[in-house]
Amino acid sequence: MFACIFVNKSCWFLFPIQASSPLQVKYADGELERLEHKLFVGMLPKNVSDPEVSALFSQYGVIKDLQILRGSQQTSKGCAFLKYEKKEQAVAAIDALHGKHKMEVCFNLQVDC
Repeated sequence: MFACIFVNKSCWFLFPIQASSPLQVKYADGELERLEHKLFVGMLPKNVSDPEVSALFSQYGVIKDLQILRGSQQTSKGCAFLKYEKKEQAVAAIDALHGKHKMEVCFNLQVDC
């Protein structure tokens, strides 16, 4: 079991990490025929950040654009669209991540000591 340590002043707290379901990574609808290599990414955690998604997907190539869909509270709707420069990069991300990778999330709670 994983645990996350959050430090607040001089206090240490342990919180379990919650893993989401495996990511869904596929070409966005209608994009397979186009020259743009736009992917749909589903099953993202609600509190995921742009840097977290970029860090994961940049391992497979240069990301031209990233849009995490967010609700009125600015929390993730659990999905995003991203574009790669090259088809090979998009295919590599799909092959490596679709149904195989879970993004783990550590909840950051503010507690007074």
